Amino acid sequence: MNKFHPFTNSLVSVPSGTFIQQSDDTNDGLATAAYENLRHTISAFKMGKYEVTYELWYKVYQWGVSHGYTFANFGREGYQCTYSHTTEMAAPTEGEWQYAASYIDGSRWTPWNYASGDSAPADRSTTIGNYAWYYGNAEGEFHNVGTKAANRLGIHDMSGNVAEWVWDPQDVYPIPSATDFKDHSPLQEDQPRFICGGSIAAGAGESCPLNRLQVGRRYSRSAHITAAGLRVARSARQHERGSRYGEWIMNNCSGQNPLFLSGFCI
Repeated sequence: MNKFHPFTNSLVSVPSGTFIQQSDDTNDGLATAAYENLRHTISAFKMGKYEVTYELWYKVYQWGVSHGYTFANFGREGYQCTYSHTTEMAAPTEGEWQYAASYIDGSRWTPWNYASGDSAPADRSTTIGNYAWYYGNAEGEFHNVGTKAANRLGIHDMSGNVAEWVWDPQDVYPIPSATDFKDHSPLQEDQPRFICGGSIAAGAGESCPLNRLQVGRRYSRSAHITAAGLRVARSARQHERGSRYGEWIMNNCSGQNPLFLSGFCI
């Protein structure tokens, strides 16, 4: 089988380590003091430097079609599409996502209530606009990836622009500690995947507060967000993740704008 690796030049190496994974789940009614203190050990992996753009998705799509892959529908015009995680790449787990979003130097971590890369709580920061496109500066538009400052790992847009789907379904996490936790539960309609990072709508009002940009803020697809996309991750354990399937609507993307994956109430 021919292989195509369009992400190779835009993957950032994330060192292994152990951090305290914390979250504000109040948006989904899942907040538990136990989860807010999950000691999580993460093995080294690679994370996309940028959110997946529509341009990149379409490049992969064209390659797939030319090499015999089939799609439920072609998504260029906004139709429903079926995707599967390959053994090469997948969406990051929530643990991997928060680890990369909050990593500073392996012994220090961005607090859970800060935007990725920032130095103050999201709801009080005067520099959050340096790192994130959100309601206060995006003017209602998605922006080219990588145009805001990166976090300490050199990863851009982990807060703002489009919110990002992660691997894990909405569920209670193991306590008090875990290593490379990934939820293999079958995906159910009432147990959707989590979304992290916030979007350009963060800060628009009570239903979409600025704290959506926090590295520890997670919410489900039923939350009222403007748009969600994704970034890829790759690790030595990638083959363990197997394949999962889902359906998305692809819309409102071109060039270097982040891929906007809709299809639910988002």
